[in-house]
Amino acid sequence: MIIFSFLLIILISLVALRNTFTLALFGDDWLAFWRYLEVLGPGSVHGYNHLSYFLTLYGPQDILMGGILRPVFDFNSTLYYLLSYIFRLIAAFSLFPLIFYLTKSKLSAFFGCLFFSITIIGFETTNWVFN
Repeated sequence: MIIFSFLLIILISLVALRNTFTLALFGDDWLAFWRYLEVLGPGSVHGYNHLSYFLTLYGPQDILMGGILRPVFDFNSTLYYLLSYIFRLIAAFSLFPLIFYLTKSKLSAFFGCLFFSITIIGFETTNWVFN
């Protein structure tokens, strides 16, 4: 029953969010790439290493986007959004035990996970749509 519920959540969320996979990278994404390459890239004249740059204001975002995701996905935005969707599903599924513990109802836990997986809550953090 739980596996069927998770598969149904995946199917419904794919239908609801299918258009987000065709979004492009936005200005802040390109800025994170540029800042990473400018500060830590080849030929950089700044005195940062990865740890000291990570502790700056935009360091974690720039290292995630420019240092970790860019070498894997290059500049293909669909793969960024697909990874974002997978993390969103993991977050939604992690709510299932909590909601079930609080309500003792599998139906409530299902709808709670479904609600979190398809609503716009959290798109700023999971889809990098922050422009």
